[in-house]
Amino acid sequence: MMHRIQYFDFLRTIAIVAVITIHVTASHVSSLSHSSDFYFSLLLNSLSRWGVPIFIMISGSLLLSKESNKDSIKLLYK
Repeated sequence: MMHRIQYFDFLRTIAIVAVITIHVTASHVSSLSHSSDFYFSLLLNSLSRWGVPIFIMISGSLLLSKESNKDSIKLLYK
């Protein structure tokens, strides 16, 4: 049985909130109305862009940390 890495679960949770923030604020940012809502949405959108690379880094770390890297590489390319 695989053990869970607690800080990866925490990072995933925070990254999920960041990605949801990106999607919610995208409609306000694309409106280009230059109101206070626009600038606040732009700020939130910019500050939450780190969420997507975190998912990629967590996936890569979990993929590379397995004992049998040869099998992991085969699964990666399938």
